[in-house]
Amino acid sequence: MRNRVLIGFTALALSALLVSCTPDPARMGEPLADPENGYWFEMQNQFSGEWDPVILVFGYADDKSVCDGMVSVGIEENPGRQFRCTTVSGSVIHFP
Repeated sequence: MRNRVLIGFTALALSALLVSCTPDPARMGEPLADPENGYWFEMQNQFSGEWDPVILVFGYADDKSVCDGMVSVGIEENPGRQFRCTTVSGSVIHFP
């Protein structure tokens, strides 16, 4: 009896997972996210004073609040460093 309940529950969970992962035909071909609308989570270089991009934050309903949360965690974890968020659009990022 217990095995039947477990098998039934597992089958139900798997079918729900498969249905939730099925793509919406109306949105086929749309990009998943636009990185141009995202934010760079940046950390200030302690030696040069320049701002270095660390993580590109995009694809969330509110990219800014996610990036701001990362700044809060960065400051909490490493209070001696400076962190900020800048918009991707219009930013010029120079990689070494």
